[in-house]
Amino acid sequence: MSGNDGGVFVYHPLHSQTPLYSVYDTAIQGPAPKVAHTLSPDDQTRLLKRYRIHMRDVIERRGPKSGFDLEKDFKDDARDLVQRFRAFFPALLSKTTLTEHAAQAAIFFPTIECFDNRCIEIKGHNEAIFITSRTLDAIELFADTLSMCIALNGPELSALLALENPPPPHVLLAWMTMNTRPTPDVLMLDSVLGPGSRRLSEEALREELYTNERAMKWLPEANRNGWGHYRLSMALTWLMLVAINRLVRGAQLGGEHYLGVTIPRPGSTSMLSLDSRYLSTLILSFIVLHEIGHFALGHNNAAGPPVDPVLQKIVDASLAHAGETGTEAQNLIGSFVGHETAADGFALDVIENEYRDPMLEAATLWCAALAGTNDDCGDWLDHFGANPRGNYPAFSMRVWFMNGRFSEGKRKGRIAQDITRQAEALARTIRQDEQPARDSAGVFLKLWQIAEKQTSVENELLDWLQNQLGKPKR
Repeated sequence: MSGNDGGVFVYHPLHSQTPLYSVYDTAIQGPAPKVAHTLSPDDQTRLLKRYRIHMRDVIERRGPKSGFDLEKDFKDDARDLVQRFRAFFPALLSKTTLTEHAAQAAIFFPTIECFDNRCIEIKGHNEAIFITSRTLDAIELFADTLSMCIALNGPELSALLALENPPPPHVLLAWMTMNTRPTPDVLMLDSVLGPGSRRLSEEALREELYTNERAMKWLPEANRNGWGHYRLSMALTWLMLVAINRLVRGAQLGGEHYLGVTIPRPGSTSMLSLDSRYLSTLILSFIVLHEIGHFALGHNNAAGPPVDPVLQKIVDASLAHAGETGTEAQNLIGSFVGHETAADGFALDVIENEYRDPMLEAATLWCAALAGTNDDCGDWLDHFGANPRGNYPAFSMRVWFMNGRFSEGKRKGRIAQDITRQAEALARTIRQDEQPARDSAGVFLKLWQIAEKQTSVENELLDWLQNQLGKPKR
């Protein structure tokens, strides 16, 4: 989105004026879908038994608090996100190259307070996908917070751009706050994120953000509200990312104290807004397509998936060249890295071009939010080189891979590079914030309440102006 005068290009494929959003909006307005899959009762019993064996191991390492009974307490989550997904996913599949079999995939959402996404397959007894309720919690926390930050920054974009000379060639609207905290602290966020902020009231935090003389005295009056919005959105995003890091790594790290604070933000016709329900549904759909990719590519086969003979020749030639030149090369066929990146590629490759860009944006945002949770705290290339076949790929590597493989049009080149750099930076720094998540949750709640009031006031003002001008509400 940009003016005809060649001004700043605003990249935001997740707005509501796209073909994919139309598919989503039409699907969720329809009648509640019936849950159907191809599993027989015997197949379902076998797959659930296999999944419970897997989850016992996961729970022992980083699972929920003691007292959880995997046999007795195994129930399916029925929250709104699940219902929207079940309505949208068949419509999405109609825009892919997948067969009808994919629409009948058995997908379960067990209510388990442990982050996990898994595909289980038993030869001769079908297959199923399991996504825990803790994963759904993290998705909703992420989508709601990002939507709120865009609601804060979108209307103030002109004021924020006026502070930069020269203005940037592009703005990545959804990525504006998906950044590491700058050093030195030019945003002066220590006052609202540091240990001392826990003692501040909501009003005191608001004053720090919007009227603090140290942070505002150098700004023109017209830019101060936008700068306060941006500082607030940066603080919200940072605390949210810390919370998701803790939620993914284990149930005892305090991230659960952030749950229930945020609320979904509705859609808007503005191209500078984001429907949080839409984003959360896209993320969940990408996860499911990723797991279907594991099935389709044969990653669960005991003998390993079939190997493309052309790919094998390329690998053999690369290894031979490395041996001749004294350089290093790795055969990643059959490795965790090969499987995970291939499943990511499958999830995006099957989507028709017209609908892919929003899904690519949702997938890379989600992987960036998980950066640092997979023991990938440093440079992903160094991390990968230490054990290329034994490690799961860093989430920042997956962002790099998806951008490189699927970026087209405006996204290709500089925008994809900037997104990749931001994800890599988050992977290096997010685990360094060792503030107990439990202690910061109260600050997050107060900041969220400030953001709700700020966006509510601005929406009321916009409605009043539109009524005065006789224009329909957006």
